[in-house]
Amino acid sequence: MAAKKWMALLSLLLPMLAMACGHCEEDLVAAVYDHGLVLRSQGLKQRIMYMAWDGPVARDAATAQRVSQMAAGAKGVTPGSVRVSAQPAALSVAFDPSKTNRPQMEVNLQKMLGKMNVMVLPLPDHP
Repeated sequence: MAAKKWMALLSLLLPMLAMACGHCEEDLVAAVYDHGLVLRSQGLKQRIMYMAWDGPVARDAATAQRVSQMAAGAKGVTPGSVRVSAQPAALSVAFDPSKTNRPQMEVNLQKMLGKMNVMVLPLPDHP
C-alpha cells in the first residue's frame, strides 16, 4: 500500500522532471533565494540546498508555512535557514557539510515532509 502511495507521488513529480530546463530551475531557486542567508551561510562554511517540492497538497500560504515548519525539524537543517515558496513550489535549507551531505539532507527532508505527503526534488548545486 505504501509503495502505491509513493508511486502516485512520484508520478506527480515526473512532469516537473520533464520540464526541468535551466530556466525553470532558476525560477525555483529565485523564489527562495535569500542573499543575507547566503552570506551568513558562507561565513559559517555552510551550504544551501535548493529543492522543488510536490505532492497532493494545496499551493498556498498555509501549506508553505507547514512545509517550512516540517523542513525546519529535519535533522541537519540549520535553524532559521528554511525558505519556502508555494508558487513555484520551492524550498531551500542551509546545512553544515562537515556534519552531513546533500544526499543525507534529501533523505532527512523527505522523512519529515513525507509525513504530509510532500516529496522533494533536489536541484543542482548553486553557488
